[in-house]
Amino acid sequence: MKIALQILVLVFAAALGAFLISSLRPLPAEPITAVEIRNIELPTAPARESQEIEPSPLPEPPPELPPPPAPLKKEPLVPLAPLPNFLSLPPPPPPQLSDEEFYRRFSGSIVQVYCTTPEELFSASGVIVNLRGLFLTNAHVAEIVEKAGANRCQARHGNPADPFAKIEIVFIPDTSVKISDTEVPQRDFAFLRIVDAISSFSAAEITEEDAGPGAIFLTLGYPSEFLKGLVSSVNSNLVFSSLQVDAFADVDGDTKTAEGYVFHGGLILQKGSSGTAIFTREGKIAGLIFATTKGDTTAERDGIALMTSYMNKILKLETGQGLAEFIAGH
Repeated sequence: MKIALQILVLVFAAALGAFLISSLRPLPAEPITAVEIRNIELPTAPARESQEIEPSPLPEPPPELPPPPAPLKKEPLVPLAPLPNFLSLPPPPPPQLSDEEFYRRFSGSIVQVYCTTPEELFSASGVIVNLRGLFLTNAHVAEIVEKAGANRCQARHGNPADPFAKIEIVFIPDTSVKISDTEVPQRDFAFLRIVDAISSFSAAEITEEDAGPGAIFLTLGYPSEFLKGLVSSVNSNLVFSSLQVDAFADVDGDTKTAEGYVFHGGLILQKGSSGTAIFTREGKIAGLIFATTKGDTTAERDGIALMTSYMNKILKLETGQGLAEFIAGH
């Protein structure tokens, strides 16, 4: 029964659809007329009223720069005042030599003056003061060389002393003026030169500074003035000694000044110590032994040495040159 009803509904729906389709008709066409479009605007916000736009103000000119300063007037430079002396440090003192170093450095500058005559043998000492062979000794030694003749004299050095050069006289001062009550000349120093040396030698420097009481000097020399035989002359040895300043000697008669050092006792104060140089601990020549007092032993004798400052004074009087200038020029 249900099935028969469903078939009947479907048949009715189909018949209704066919009727509707058959009754559809197209609409009649009508002519199209174009319409003029006026008074339109874009759908935006309404326009504002026009306003007069003022131009932006021009930037003000920068302020004028001040004129450049006038050039400075150059003032003359004023030299600075010298710094006070207390700001400059004194130079360090020169190193003092040991006995061994002193001997090693200066033994090559010591020369023995050795002369032979038919009557006697003579020897004394000297010290070489420049590398041209100029050496310093006593005036009375130079006078013996002059009297004996240069061909009878020779320079020796070493330990023991060996001949190595000839000798010539360079300068002897005026020896006519003697120390009061003696036959010793006041100006008892001279310069000789070694010539035609066959071996090398060294030289020592001179200081013109005077030492004070108690100063210690070192010496090297050949203490054997008059040799009585060939055997003793062969055995001339270089002797080292030290001396202490015990007093000062007036040589030229002016007791207000001192021209010599006085030493009491010393190995070097033997006969033959003439011409022996005294050295400072720094290795500078400070004087020249030229006389001793009488005494049976060296411990009982006083030795006297001329100061280099006095030699400098005499050289200026007689030659117009001081010690340093004289040595440099000869």
